[in-house]
Parts: sequence; structure tokens; C-alpha cells
Amino acid sequence: MDLPAWNAKLFADIRDRGRAGERLYLYVDRNLLAKLSDWPAQDALDDFCHAFRATMGTDPFRCGALAARHWRRTGFPGEPPIVAHLAMAVLAVTEEPLVGTHSIYARQNRLLGFEATPTEPSGYGDDMVSLWTVWNAWLDGPGSAYGVRTAVTHDHWSRQGWARSQALVRFADRLQIEQYIAARGGVVSFPDLLAWLRLRRPDMERRFREEPALVILRDVLDEETARWRQEGPRVPNRSGGRGLLLYDDWMGSFHGVLRVDDALAGRVVDLGSGEFRTVDESDGVLTVATDVTTEVLLREGFEHRLTDGVVQRFGGEPVYVLCRDPLVTGLLQVRSWDRRGTADVLVRQDRLPTVRAALSEHGVAAKESPAAKPGWSWFRQLTVSPTDTAVLACLGLGRVVAATQSQPVLLHGGLRLRNTTYLVGGEPDLVVEDDELSKVEVDGLPQPLAAEQPRLRLADLYLDPAKHTIGTPLGDLKFTTVNFCREHAAASDIGIPVKRQPGGEPVLGSAIRDRTPEMIAGGLLTGVEVAEPMVVRRSASAEMLLITEHGEISEVRPGIAHWLRALDLEPTTIDVLAAIRTSTGAPVACVVLCNKHSVQAIAVPPGTPRMDGRVELRPRPDVLGRLATTVGTWSWLGTPHPRIRQILSMAIRRTPSSPRVTVWRRPAEVAVRTDVDDGPLPDNPYDDVLTWLSEREYGRASIRDFGEAWEWACDRNGYPEMALWWRRALRTLEELGHIERDYGTRQVGVAPAALVALPASSGLYVLTGARPVRLVERLATPDDSDPLVADAAEAWAVHVRSPLDGEGRPAGPQAIYLECDPAQRASIRAGLLRLGVTLTGVTADALLDLLPEIRRLDLVGEPLTMSPSRQMWTRRRTPQNVFDWVEVSVDAAPGFYCYQLSYRKMYAWRPTVGAELVRVAYEVGEWLARAEVGKTRLLLAEEGARRLLAAPVDLPLPRMLSRALVLRTGLPPRIAQPRIGDKPYRIYGNVDARTAERVARLLAQTPDHTGITTRLAA
Repeated sequence: MDLPAWNAKLFADIRDRGRAGERLYLYVDRNLLAKLSDWPAQDALDDFCHAFRATMGTDPFRCGALAARHWRRTGFPGEPPIVAHLAMAVLAVTEEPLVGTHSIYARQNRLLGFEATPTEPSGYGDDMVSLWTVWNAWLDGPGSAYGVRTAVTHDHWSRQGWARSQALVRFADRLQIEQYIAARGGVVSFPDLLAWLRLRRPDMERRFREEPALVILRDVLDEETARWRQEGPRVPNRSGGRGLLLYDDWMGSFHGVLRVDDALAGRVVDLGSGEFRTVDESDGVLTVATDVTTEVLLREGFEHRLTDGVVQRFGGEPVYVLCRDPLVTGLLQVRSWDRRGTADVLVRQDRLPTVRAALSEHGVAAKESPAAKPGWSWFRQLTVSPTDTAVLACLGLGRVVAATQSQPVLLHGGLRLRNTTYLVGGEPDLVVEDDELSKVEVDGLPQPLAAEQPRLRLADLYLDPAKHTIGTPLGDLKFTTVNFCREHAAASDIGIPVKRQPGGEPVLGSAIRDRTPEMIAGGLLTGVEVAEPMVVRRSASAEMLLITEHGEISEVRPGIAHWLRALDLEPTTIDVLAAIRTSTGAPVACVVLCNKHSVQAIAVPPGTPRMDGRVELRPRPDVLGRLATTVGTWSWLGTPHPRIRQILSMAIRRTPSSPRVTVWRRPAEVAVRTDVDDGPLPDNPYDDVLTWLSEREYGRASIRDFGEAWEWACDRNGYPEMALWWRRALRTLEELGHIERDYGTRQVGVAPAALVALPASSGLYVLTGARPVRLVERLATPDDSDPLVADAAEAWAVHVRSPLDGEGRPAGPQAIYLECDPAQRASIRAGLLRLGVTLTGVTADALLDLLPEIRRLDLVGEPLTMSPSRQMWTRRRTPQNVFDWVEVSVDAAPGFYCYQLSYRKMYAWRPTVGAELVRVAYEVGEWLARAEVGKTRLLLAEEGARRLLAAPVDLPLPRMLSRALVLRTGLPPRIAQPRIGDKPYRIYGNVDARTAERVARLLAQTPDHTGITTRLAA
């Protein structure tokens, strides 16, 4: 094609995508040229450059500039003749820069056919001003039908700036997008890319906040994804270095260990033995399987390819210095020493004389013993000081690291998303250790420092989302804040798999970072049948009628559950199965809501389980005539009852009876709970850490990072006494279905966002799992920009309650309840899906069905072939009738045992003498120990309207069982005492008699039905 033909095609693209009133970008790259010409990208680029060169002179853009000025003088007739010249300037920005250059000029000269020198082409400066000025003038006039001008120059790049303003996606940006694609393993989505950019490249994300720019970015993502899947990464990866060794001193085995740095974050690495994993910054270390013998590993070493171009070498050293490390179980190799301490040192035989001499010369006591592997010896509990440089060098610690000095100025705490990026409102504190420093500058504004309080709370400055600089005489500190990262909820990959025994019995596995067909993740069960509630909406004037299979018609007045009234919640929807109960006599065929001008019905499938208990009824044969004559016009929710006409005919043939006048009983007054606040709390550390975890890139954090974030949030919100309760916070969030814990890697991950139906609760749902900032905002916004979300928001009502403890402090995150219109279920499901939320059924009952009885050791534990540790204790009842741990030397007797491992404990149960030892959870072992000595009436139940279950505080329920109970209300259990001096209980609400019996059976208990539970809840 010649240049006029290219000009016509480029303008046709503008005509197709341009919109009046929207910003117009003249974005051109080789992929667009390929699209316009139907040629391969390189061929299209070559043809365009050849056509351009054929028309240019010494000043390559002069012809275009002259044509632009003539076109303007004559009133902008016809199509713009300068689009191809502008495109050539933009191509210099979107093409890959030439190596060793810092501007676009080298690439521009190459495209024009000149030598690739980093100097501007002849006449470039003046001609660019002419071309882009005329282009903007046309868009202000006749061209306004295609969009609003966006071409501007730049203070630094006065000549290049015009083209740079149009090249929204530069080559460096493509590399960032490629990095994102690689981090996701090619499974990408546009909203996820935006969240990734907000966290990792906020400057780039800010360029793409308007719809025209988003369209370009979406196209580039599609292009880069297709290229990556076909060709792989275009940028060579970095080479690796030396890894560390981990020694399991109980099993006597070695593994490779890799400390994670930022360069590996987001990449998929091979950990050996067929295990692959995506690395994120919350991974402290990664364990690598070494496919060689211990002898080869120690003497010769082993090279392992982690990913493309990254190879790590493990072992092959004459001396290994090993220390305890909280990130791993066992002894971890170190290569530097910064403080006085002890280590175990493994030395090769040929180095023994040298090591012995060095230790003896410097007076270092050493206890030498032969290792299990021939040719190696141990020096156990060797005390080493960083000042013993000769000893350090002898042990291979040649790179001595000085003892850490306290920094005079540092950032501490905050809700850190990544590196130096924080959530707005979660800015870190500035800690000053220099007594002479009296003020600092934040973004150029002076901030005084009080001598008695050498800490500046940056969150109290209410900084805007941006890059910030703290200026001090000792140097500058920089950090970035963002309002949010995600427009919709996203979960971590941590979940609990559900495995099946040969007989089909479910077994809950340990938490893993993977997805399996059957899995529990927060309040969401996948691959498992979860019953949906049967819900109808009732107006104040509607009559609710039951029609039995025998043709009996009765009116029922459904009440609101006691626990809902105690929260001051009165939903207009009705849980049908909770309303009809089991005392209605003959099976109910359908439930009918009669309004003045309409009849709505829902069929009750045969055999559908219902709640136990009575329900207030009164016969209504007087409405039979209306029902029979209008049955053809009924509005059915779900599938109509196939026999409804026959049932009504049967009712007509029955001898009609006069309705017995029944006076409805007046509902008992219910006091509103004082330990639950109406609405969100402004200063709630539970909400802060849940939001923080939900906004992180992978939805995960290490236990250490969680503890630090929790401590900061408690101190920031005015609850310093709660700062050390991070374990309690983890347990609470886990029970509520917001997080899952991976005990193997010591990480915590946010669960999938799910709207979970609450059993027998008037059709109310509770939100579990991830809660990014925008999700909570969009749930309560009826005019969302997404029409699917806006339509769905019209069909739900949001209620928020915040639990408090006995001292009025937050006891958990805000509970977000949704009351949904059942007639708009399809619209609601579609809107929630756009928000990243799954609508699910009654998880509480389905989860309870998966849990085995604690006496089924084959289902609740895993067998151990040997004692896990030599340091052990057993649980025994003392003469004072309390249970305590007693240290023992053998574990042959039946009972509950605790074993001390490196930085953690393990628990096991031996049912009888000679029986196999079974590893169990701590909570399971405690309940087994009580049942074994006959303490089987530890659960208190109240089966009346209150529907309560209480368990002793010193006997925590197994985690999944506790979650099944908590998901009946969406609130953590209360803690109360029946009388002063009595032991406290945890009280779970909305637990009917059938559920209480099931829970007791799982725990080898018999529920004690007593009024004491009512007093506990008062």
C-alpha cells in the first residue's frame, strides 16, 4: 500500500471507534497495522515504513506539516491527510526501544530508514508542533464528532511528549502485562489485571481510568496473552544462585530451601517431585525436593531448575552451619552470623582438623560426635560470636554481617499490601529513634514530633492516594497509598479438600493451596450438595395458607426467629420449611400467599426435611372457593405442584366445616441484644485486617504479617489491650468463614466471597469470605455503573450488625446480611457474579453432614507409625477433678498426648494399649479425653424459641464444627457465665433441637436440656 492508502485505513479505525464527547487517543502499534492490512505484524510494519519513506524528504515530517497547515487554512475539508504522519511518530513510542538508548529517537530514526542514533530527526521539533496542533484544532471543530482531543506535550519531553501522550501502552508496559500473564500462568481476566496494576504499577493504572483507554488496554491484554501462550516470555529470566539446606533432625533427612525475594514473586516454580507453585511475597521460604541421595547432596551438590533461566544449587559444601528458624521445621543452613548464639555444625571429614584447631585456638567449647552419614561429624550446640572472625571464616561464614543497628527513622506497621504500598487509612507509623529530631516533612509539609511521643501516625494525616515522601535530615522515606486494588472479590487458593473413603464416607483433609472437586473454603462448599432455602416474600396484608396432600387448608402465621428479633431484624421474606414445621399433620403439598388481587404459590417436594416443633395454625375452609376458581392464574415460585387441581377437588368433596375462630397469640417481647451494634463500627480492627487481606495480590499473608497488621490495627483503633490477641482474631475469622489457614506453610488466605443462606432465618443470607473495599461499597449502591449489579441491588436490602464483647470492644468483623427478593433470584445471582460473590445455600447443614464422629479415628485423624517426638505429655485428670498435662517418657498407655516439635506442637490419641497412635486436632483430643472418663453431658441446650447451644470455654469445639454452628447466625459465639464464679460458656444461636442432637453425637456427648442456657444468654 502507498501512504494515502495507509492514511485512509488509519482514519477508518478512528471513525469506527471514535465517539463524540469521549477522549480520543491516536494509538498505533504494529498489531493495529496488522489488523488493518490483514498481514503479519512485521510485514505490515515494514510496508507502512516503506510507504512513508517513499514520500519523505530530508525533513521526514515536513510534507505532513505542510499538508496540515494547508488543510487548516482551507477549513479542514474531507478526511485528515495527516493521520499516517502522526502514526509514524506514535510508532516510535509503542515499538521496543533500542538497547542503550533513553529516548524514542533511535527507534524513530530506524523506522524512517536512518541510522539509529539517539538524536531527533531533522525538523522533528517544529514539524511535530505543526502536526499535533492542527490535529487538536480539527478535533475542536469538525472532528469533534470522533472524540475529544488528548494530545499534549510534556514538560520534560517537549518534542516527544505529543506522541507519548497518545501511546498509552508502551513497550515497557507490555513487559509489565507479560509479567502479570506469567504470574497467572496464562489464566487472566481484565478486572484482575486492573487490580494487579493498582497494587504493583499504580502509575500505569492511572493512565487507564477512562473507557477509551480501557478499551485499548483490554485489546493489548488479549494480544499479549495470545502471544505469551504461543511464544512464551520475550524477556530472559534472571539466573539463580546458591540455595540452603534444611535438616529434619527427627527424620534425619535433608531438603533444599529457597528464601523468597521479590524477583520470584508471581512466578510458577518447580519444587521437585512434580510439585509446582506460584510464588507470592508472603512465602518466607520454599522447600525443594532433592532427587539425589544424601551423600551426593552433601558432598557434590545438586542443581535444580526452578523456572526458565533460574537454577539453584544446593549442597556441595564442606561445612554446614544449621540453626533453628521459625519459618521451617528443623535446622536451616545459614551463611552469615550477626549475633552471639548457638548452632549445630556438620563438618566433612577432611575439614575436621582445621575446624578443631580453630575452635581450640579461640576457646570455643565443642562437643564432637560422628554423624549418621559416614565421613561427616557433628559439633552440637556450638556457641559462636560475630566477633570470632577466624571461627566464622573456618565454618564457611566468610561474609560476616554486623549486628543489626537500630535505624533512627523507620516506617512501622500499617496495612501493607506490597513492599511500600499501603491502603489509604492504613498508612504506617513513622518511628523516630533520634532524640534530636524534632520535626519531619510529609510531602513537603512540616510535621512536629513530640519528645515524649517519638512516633508520627501517618494515618492521622488523612493522606490522599498517591506517592508520598517523608523528608528528614537523615534521609527520605517513600511509600505509596491506594484506595483499593479490586473492583470485585477474589480469593486465595487455600482450601480444605473433601476426600471420600472407599465406602463413600467423607474425610476432611489438611488445608492445601489448590482446588479439588470437593472442597471447603470459608462458607463455600464446592462439589457437595448444599440445600437451597425455600423462600417467599410476604406483604403485610397477605395471608399465608398451607394446603396438605389430603386437601386440608389452614392459615399459618410465620414468626420471625428469636435470634433475628434480638438483632432488631424483621425480614419480609419467609423460610417456608421453617414456617410449616413438622407438627402440621399430613404432608404439606404447597404454601400459598393470598393477596387482594393475586395468589402466589410454592410447591413443597415430598420428603423435604423440616424443622421440628409446633406452628400456630387455624383452619380456613372459607378460602377454598377462591383458590379453586383462580388456580389457573396462580404465580408459582419454582415448579408448580403436579397434583394441585386434584387436591383442590378432593377438598371440595370433603364436608365443609365452619372455620373455628382462633385468636393469634401475641408474640413474646424480645429484648434487643446490647452486645451487637446496629451498623458498622468506625474503628474495628477485625474489619481492617479482613479488608487488608482481601486487597492483597494473592489474598494471602504469612502468620507473622497477619500478626503485625493486627497489632497495628488494634493500636490504631484504640484497643492496645487486644494487640496480642492475633490468635483469637484468626480463630474468629476462620469460624466466620472469612479465611482459611495453611498450617504447613504458616499462611492465612482469604476465602471466596459467598452469600450463604442461614437456616430457618426468614430467607436471610450472610456474606462470608473476601471483603475488598469496593465490594462492600457496591453492595450498598443502587446506581452501580455495571447494569447487572445495579439491577440486582434493586432486589436486595443490606443489613449490617457488629458484634461486641463484654467490655464493649469489637468481637468480630461486621456481619453483612442480605435480604433478597426470591422472585429476582436470577438477576441477583448474575449481579453477585459480577462482584465475585457466589450465591449458595445452607452451608451450615451441609457442612455438619460432612463431619464424622470423633470416635471414628479413621475419619478424624491420621495414623502415626512412630512417636513424633521424645518430648511428650499426656492429659490426665487431677484429684481436683481438672485436666492437666503431665510429662511422660513413653506413650504406650491409652490417652491423649502432646508432642513438642520445632516451634510447634502435635497431638495424638491412643485408644487402647497396643492400638495405633492417631494424630488428631487438639480440640478433638480434648473432647475424646472427657468422653473417655464419662464426662458426656458438657453441652447445654435450650430447644424452645431461643434455640441455643452452650459449650464450656475451656473446651473449644473442633474448628469445622464451630464453623457449622457460627454459619447459622453469621456471628461469633457469645461468652457468658451462669453465675459469678462458674465456668464460662460459649453460646451459639439458632441451634434447633435436631441440630443440637447431631452436634452432641459428633462429640460423644448427650445434650443437657436446661434453662441455664436461657440465663446465660440473658
